[in-house]
Amino acid sequence: MIRIGLLFLLLTGCSSYLPVYDPTSSANRTYFDDLQECRFLIEEQTSSWEYGYYEVRMVSRCMTNRGYAILNGE
Repeated sequence: MIRIGLLFLLLTGCSSYLPVYDPTSSANRTYFDDLQECRFLIEEQTSSWEYGYYEVRMVSRCMTNRGYAILNGE
């Protein structure tokens, strides 16, 4: 039972942040392409620790700068 809980915690730590956005107020329609580009840019310019710690903030800011109305970001 403990092993299953530990496995669950380890697997949830590997998930990436997926911003929730309002499609009616977002100018761009290439959401997943833009999301992938934002992640790539951030990973290239930061350390893995920074990316993990500030992922929500940096991805949200990048997507907002690309014209998306992010609902669950910082």
